[in-house]
Amino acid sequence: MRLLSADMKRFWRSINEVSGRSKYDWDAIRAIFDELQRQNSEMSQNELILELQGTYEDRLKKDAPSRSSIQRKINT
Repeated sequence: MRLLSADMKRFWRSINEVSGRSKYDWDAIRAIFDELQRQNSEMSQNELILELQGTYEDRLKKDAPSRSSIQRKINT
């Protein structure tokens, strides 16, 4: 069986290619969420997500993802 390099690249995208096309920096979002969770252990997840959205917009100067998108990524 013979595979061409172009076929491999087309079917199995590299990590940089996938993350480069992502609208949001999910690694940064996860890091911010973990930091907020350590600092505010008594807050509910929805309250933490509201704080996360504000912090994300302040730090990265970009619009934050929606609550449901953040919740989906955090719970996986």
